[in-house]
Amino acid sequence: MRPPLPPEPPLPPAPPPPPPRAGSRVRKGNVRIALIGLLDESPSNGYQLIRSIVTRSAGRWRPSAGSIYPTLAQLIDERLATIPAGDPERRHRLTRLGRAVAAEQRAQFAGLWPAEPPSPASDAAHLQEICRELQLVAARLTDAAPPERLVRAASILEHAHHELERLLRSSTQESR
Repeated sequence: MRPPLPPEPPLPPAPPPPPPRAGSRVRKGNVRIALIGLLDESPSNGYQLIRSIVTRSAGRWRPSAGSIYPTLAQLIDERLATIPAGDPERRHRLTRLGRAVAAEQRAQFAGLWPAEPPSPASDAAHLQEICRELQLVAARLTDAAPPERLVRAASILEHAHHELERLLRSSTQESR
């Protein structure tokens, strides 16, 4: 007869999960917590909520419209949020019940965002994200806007282009 084997040593605790990376999947519950927390701060539409999440996460979390809009619809179904009739921007607002849920989830909401300040790399990622979003909005405008709005949009983009060129020239001169 063989002697009994010694007991196995206990496993070390699992490390905490890393924060969401750009393009990584985030738990659905986190999307819900983020939307409730952001709507508790101010009424917003889906596009504004996406931008807020990208900014707050320093570019580490870029939710898609496919994760934001179904969650917003669910919040409306649960009577946690509403879109007031006649709001042309379709901004979602929390109901009284939604504000109560937000109060219960404040600590979870605060835990979604990185504690350290954004790095220059995340600033660059944020700028690239804004450029992608701008392309999407411009494409939607060209598909649906009347000619006078297209002229106005082109004027806005030309002004932004000139300002960015000026900024680039000034940073190039400072580095000499």
